[in-house]
Formats: sequence, C-alpha cells, structure tokens
Amino acid sequence: MFPTDLPGMPLDKDINFCIDLESGTRPISIPPYRMAPAKLRELKAQIQELFDTGFIRPSASPWGAHVLFVKKRMSKEKHADHLRIILGVLGRQKLYAKFSKCELWLTSVAYLGHVISREGVMVDPQKIEADKNWIRLSSVSKVRSFVGLANYYRRFVKNFSSITTHLTRLTKKEVPFEWTEKCEESFQKLKTLLTTTPILGLLVKGKDFIVYFDASHSSFGVVLMQDKNVITYASRQLKVHERNYPTHDLDLAAVVFALKIWRHYLYGVNCEVFTDHRSLQHVFTQKDLNLRKRRWMELLKDYDVTIQYHPGKANVVADALSRKLDISEIGGVFTNIEVRSIFIEEIKEKQFENESLNELRKKIVPGKAKDTTLDAGGVLSFKGRICIPRLDDLIQKMLTES
Repeated sequence: MFPTDLPGMPLDKDINFCIDLESGTRPISIPPYRMAPAKLRELKAQIQELFDTGFIRPSASPWGAHVLFVKKRMSKEKHADHLRIILGVLGRQKLYAKFSKCELWLTSVAYLGHVISREGVMVDPQKIEADKNWIRLSSVSKVRSFVGLANYYRRFVKNFSSITTHLTRLTKKEVPFEWTEKCEESFQKLKTLLTTTPILGLLVKGKDFIVYFDASHSSFGVVLMQDKNVITYASRQLKVHERNYPTHDLDLAAVVFALKIWRHYLYGVNCEVFTDHRSLQHVFTQKDLNLRKRRWMELLKDYDVTIQYHPGKANVVADALSRKLDISEIGGVFTNIEVRSIFIEEIKEKQFENESLNELRKKIVPGKAKDTTLDAGGVLSFKGRICIPRLDDLIQKMLTES
C-alpha cells in the first residue's frame, strides 16, 4: 500500500515533457467564474496544502488549466468511512450496541413520530393512523386529547391555531360544551390535514431564510422557507389585548412572533420577511413610533432582517402553500384556481391526450357521469372545476401564472 503523503514526487522528474504548438497559436482566454467566499477559502486552503506537500508548484504559463471546484457527493464508500470512525470511537470508549437493534444503510429513519429521509421530514404515517377513525368528540377531555395529539404535529399544518379556534374554545371553563357545525368543520379539516401533511425540507446551514406571514384578527400564521422549500409552519391565536391592535401593529407583531420562535434558526443569518402591506417595509425609518413598536424595534435590531413588500396577488409562494390539489384515480387534478384564457386551449389539448379523461368525456353523452360537463369551448369540467391532466409542467405553469 502507498503511504498517504508522497512529498516531492512531482518535483523529481527525469524527463521534461511539453506539447509543440503550431506557429501563431494563442492561449485560450476565458474569464474565470466568480466563487462564493466559502468555496474560495476552501480552494486556497487546498492549494496551499498541495503546495506544502510538493504536489504542485507555482507556474506563470498562459496555458495553465483553470481549477474546477466541485463538491463530492456522499457515496457509499464515504458513508462506510464515517461508520468506521464512529464505531472506532465507540470501541475505544468501550461502548457497545446490540447488533440486532442496529439498522445500517437506511434511506429513511423513523424518529419521535417523524420520518426523516433524503427528501425531508414528514409525519410518521403509523402515528397518525388513529386520526382517520377518530369519532366525533363528545366531551371536553376528548377535545383536549385530540387537540393535544394534533398539536405535536402543528409545524406541518399551516395556520394551525386558526383551524383549531372553535375546538380550543370548548376547553375553556366559562364556555358550555356545544358541538356546532363550525366545530365539526374544524374537526374534519384538521383530521384531513394531519393525514395529508407535506414533506418539510431539511435546513441547510449558512443559507438565507425567507419568512411569509398572515395576520388576521384571530390568529398569526407564519411560514419559514429556505431555497423555496418549507422548513416549518407556526401559528398561535391572538391574545385578548392583541385583538385591538391596528393592522400595521398586527403585522409587525406577526414578524416579532416569527423571530422569537425561530431565533435558533434566524439569529446571525440574513432573513427576508415579505409583507403585503407597503408601509411596513418603512418601519425602520419611521420617526414617530408608539412605545409598543419601539420595544419591538429593539428586538428587530438583534437580527439581520429586511422587510420586503410583496403584493398579495403576486404572492405565488403563499398561494401554492395553501392550495391543496386533489389527485383523482383517473389521472387528473381538480382545482379551484382561476385560469387565464391563454391557457384554456393548452389545457383542452392536454385533455384530449389523456386517455382517462377521454373515457370520462365519452360518458357524458349517455349520462353516465352526472358531475362531468363540457363548456361551450369543449373544455372538460368536474363539478364546475376544470380537469387538469396530471402533468408536472402544466401544473407548475398553472400555479405560477394563476
């Protein structure tokens, strides 16, 4: 086996090698790409290390090759090396694990009611299986049990506090227990959301964050994102005195709420907060602030946060987060979003290319499909909603342009 370091080898040369060039040939000149500061520091460190060991030497040749800096992907061999290091440390400390209780080379891991995989973090389906068959709540104790179980997974549910408002109200002492239609609606909606939770992205250290918020007169709802991936949701109901806040103060309170609960994420990194109220982006330059805002401004100074104006109608990210797509077995997607007329013909063409939708179209004549209709332009709809073929590019275009 060769040793790890081979100092001096490139400098000990018995044969000088060169490439003969045709007369008039000029060196290829390409402007170098700019590198991120972190990658540039790593490149300089590796070049210095190779220079110190004698693997490379300084050169002023115009024909020198550019450096291509590529991060290695995690391979099975690298994973095996890490595993040997961990087991070696455990062995030296005389700490041993029972082999039958060890699982190696897994693509996903179940941990504390969650499933962690390459795609991100999701709810463990086995833990929420009981929610599907949960019957109507008939007492305060049962309401507390259900809301308590759902609360464990609230980071997966957008506007959790707003959804559970009518249920948590039943747990108060001064409120008589009365199961209303709104309670039933909240109960069923929460069961559906818990069993169809999204996959949350894994946090990447060093990258900037984006915060979207929604403040109403009943609750706060905030979303933490990174690289267009949702990291987590958070929400809470308004306190009694907060219900009297003006709109400007209410929005700023939602920002403060997000910074406080995600301090371990946002402290020391750049963070952009998007608001649909234009005046909020000038809060740092306003002179006349009430005592409440002055107190909040002291907290905002601890963070590298910028507030950007983003019109509500252009907030495609927030719309996509709250929009639920119902996937049908026939291979189409039914949605409630408004479609611009320029896409109607494209959708119509894609409908004719889909075999399942064509079969559904044939059943309209004999009346076999009661909920399926054709408009004047020949576009297929189901219960008044346009049928969108299950094509990723078409769905993405719809969500972006709607």
